[in-house]
Amino acid sequence: MKILTVIAGLSVAFMYPSIGTAKTLRTIINSDLRSTMPGSGPDTNSGAIRQNIYEGLVAAASDGSVRPMLADSYLVKDDGKTYEFKLRKGVKFHNGAPLTSAEVVWTWNQFLFSDTAWACRSGFSSDFLKVTSVEAIDNETVAFHLAQPSGAFLAAMTRSDCDGTGIAHPDSANSKGEWVNAIGTGPFKLAEWSKGRYVRLQKYDDYSSRVEQSDGLTGAKRPLLDEVQFDVIADPDTVVAAMKTGALDLWFSVDPMYVDELKHAKGVKIITSDSASVYSLPFHSDQPVVNNPKVREAIAYAIDVEALTKALTSGISKPSRSLVPITSQFYGDHEATAQIFDPERAKHLLAESGYKGEEIAIQTNKGSKMMADTAIYAQAMMAQVGINARVEVLEFPTQFERYYSGNYQMMVWNVAPYLDPTFIFERFIGNPETQKDKVWTSDGARKLLGELFKVQTDDEKKKIIDEMHDLFVREVPMIVWAARSGISAYSDKISGYEHWSGEKPRFWDVDISN
Repeated sequence: MKILTVIAGLSVAFMYPSIGTAKTLRTIINSDLRSTMPGSGPDTNSGAIRQNIYEGLVAAASDGSVRPMLADSYLVKDDGKTYEFKLRKGVKFHNGAPLTSAEVVWTWNQFLFSDTAWACRSGFSSDFLKVTSVEAIDNETVAFHLAQPSGAFLAAMTRSDCDGTGIAHPDSANSKGEWVNAIGTGPFKLAEWSKGRYVRLQKYDDYSSRVEQSDGLTGAKRPLLDEVQFDVIADPDTVVAAMKTGALDLWFSVDPMYVDELKHAKGVKIITSDSASVYSLPFHSDQPVVNNPKVREAIAYAIDVEALTKALTSGISKPSRSLVPITSQFYGDHEATAQIFDPERAKHLLAESGYKGEEIAIQTNKGSKMMADTAIYAQAMMAQVGINARVEVLEFPTQFERYYSGNYQMMVWNVAPYLDPTFIFERFIGNPETQKDKVWTSDGARKLLGELFKVQTDDEKKKIIDEMHDLFVREVPMIVWAARSGISAYSDKISGYEHWSGEKPRFWDVDISN
């Protein structure tokens, strides 16, 4: 009776914005949109929405290569210290205003030089890559000036966790600088955000598409759907029931625990693929107990990644101990070497560390059953070698805040896709004095990251990435336990929906039959 009541309520909620014969695709997010500002947080829920609203000057193809998007072309000048972009003609924002260099400068000033809490600011204001200014040369030309040359600048602009550094119109913010709207150039525009309930996107009729073949986030984009509605539903059991009854059309990030059940549901299809992301258990090593490297290494030997992957992903994901995604061209035999499951070795290291049974809290959230279960499994494995671990279950916004403030010992953290492994390393390496969200803070890691940002060739890059993997295994700033797989369940009424290594869903070129 409870399930029937829930589904009946869901059906009414889904029908409300979908009046008439509009082609509406109904999907879910398990926590609310955090902000309409591009790059204001790396969570998949917010990124899935913003990715369809905003576009950057350049974008990433499926293989991680960088191609123009809002830019028609670009030139590299001043020995690599200036990047000059020529904008495409005919591009309009969702409010009808034409794209000019002024909006590009405004957006990047919001990103880098305002009081906004842009989550990616450190990536463009670091010792490795620093944008000193963004200048409008003329109405259609904009120049980015760097403090020093960086072979990683263009790829940095495409980062998934930064929403591809999407360009917005100034009307997105109010006179106080608060981000109150989402006015981009993408194939879908924000129609309605009922906080805590749903977000509704609408096809942008005046969208100006590129003509090249669609690939990743590049090339042609055809908005065939009239609307995409994201309902906020935290309980995965409710989502499964809604998929079975047809109240939902798509669950784009299926918890692996529910794959077998959905495989047998009438009218539901399952699609899986490897993604450029990993499942991880980071430590904040300025916190008690986990600031001891031998304790961290002991935990690495205590975690059985084979068993964890089988239990939590139904065997769909592949075990991995590397920060380098298995989809990357730089992942090889070298990245497959790391600690193996060895409880006796873990106990020996604990004895050497002087560990006396102090508690280690593992933070997770209730919005994802898999993330909650990961903490429980890790706790049990740690207990087997004598580690006193406690699971702390939080609301995701609270966990998100704890992560960025460094207020945790150990955490379950699913990493956003990074098509270029440079940025998955950069995501975790940094200065502990000024960047509390960084967990890998050694001088050696920071030195290698600086070298990685400078190199120009793939051979040079591969050599440094191998060195970084070796150091990662020795220092254990975090535990990677599996390569993440993208899993979606969708109605057989949907056509054109595809997975890709960037994982977050693309709703252009997708259609649905009424």
